[in-house]
Amino acid sequence: MLWLCISSPVQDKHALKALASWAGQFSSCVCFDTERWLLWLEIGASLRYFSGLAVLLEKVAAGLTALGLTATTGVAPTPEAAALLSRQPQVLPVLKLNQLQQAIASLP
Repeated sequence: MLWLCISSPVQDKHALKALASWAGQFSSCVCFDTERWLLWLEIGASLRYFSGLAVLLEKVAAGLTALGLTATTGVAPTPEAAALLSRQPQVLPVLKLNQLQQAIASLP
């Protein structure tokens, strides 16, 4: 699961919905949290298609840049953990549930 924490100004919920539609090119399952300005993409099935996480994240970043937006990403096996990691850019992506507790143990 990948959370995008949008750090560029997005004018309103309609813009966030449009951004969620744009994100559909990376995942068939896209949700958004308007309270926290987060987009969630379930990327497990997309990793093979995009030849791995690094390529997928590069394409997402390039697309956001082309749109004039910036975001931080968090990758984790659960949505809330991915949201937490999106706010901690120094933490590496966590791909397996059994690695999650160790990855988030020292976070505030």
